[in-house]
Amino acid sequence: MKSPFAYLSRFRCFRLAPLVALLGLAACRPPTPVAASGSGDPAPRIVSLAPSLTEILFAIGAGGCVVGRTDVCNYPPDAAAVPVVGGFGKPSIEALAAQKPTHIFSVDLEDQSLPLLFTRLGWRSERIPCSRLDDIPNAVLAVGRLSGRTNAAVRLADEIRTGVASRLPAAGRTATPPSVLVIVWWEPLMTVGRPSFIADLVTLAGGRIITSDIDRDYFTVSEEWVLRQNPDVILSLGAATPGGTLGRLRGTTGWRALQSVKDGRVYDAFDPDIVCRPGPRILTAADQIRAVLSDQPPPP
Repeated sequence: MKSPFAYLSRFRCFRLAPLVALLGLAACRPPTPVAASGSGDPAPRIVSLAPSLTEILFAIGAGGCVVGRTDVCNYPPDAAAVPVVGGFGKPSIEALAAQKPTHIFSVDLEDQSLPLLFTRLGWRSERIPCSRLDDIPNAVLAVGRLSGRTNAAVRLADEIRTGVASRLPAAGRTATPPSVLVIVWWEPLMTVGRPSFIADLVTLAGGRIITSDIDRDYFTVSEEWVLRQNPDVILSLGAATPGGTLGRLRGTTGWRALQSVKDGRVYDAFDPDIVCRPGPRILTAADQIRAVLSDQPPPP
């Protein structure tokens, strides 16, 4: 089964098509506009190589500029009509060339030599950081500027910043935040560290990840290490069958002794496309996590 977190991986292998043929293809097939921008200039032809960036593009009204996406860019539903050019950060150069892009948007590329190739092919390569909660409004603004949707991007960025500020834990609170284990994949057991937006979300929702002193974003841990931490809450973001994690852990030696398992504070009814994607729906993700940490229903 393909992991829904495949787009979090950062492997460095790649297959390139013959460069000479592609350079010739790019020269013979110049980019053509998708639509006119508000200024009358041709709109960019954008390929998005990250689902978060695809969501941002559609959220600010630039969906009509998107001529290529990855196989995990599945939201909003209108994105399904956009041709697939490869996987997250791993495009097919042939498929890219067929779409005649002017801009390639990415958050990370498996082959770090690709931006140079994109430039030689006449495509503008834009790496837009989107790995922490604070990165998201800036990513929205960058996408808006590059796609000609600045006003809509400013509104969305302000909405996200205001929403984050309104959800910040109260200053000087006396209650100890619950310790939280976040599991993004079970085999191998993978969690998140301090420099990840999922850790930021847990903090925003009023929790404290047990890996807050680890300066890595996504990494594997041993069951023995988890059992020693004895977290108050377990969030399983990669459950194959939502609703079954608690019962399984209650029947598993070692795990059944954890306080979170004894108290029934194991939660897995999350949509990974929302809680694991640093994009426009990040406030919804924070509310879903806050709801389980506080045992309160999320706002409508």
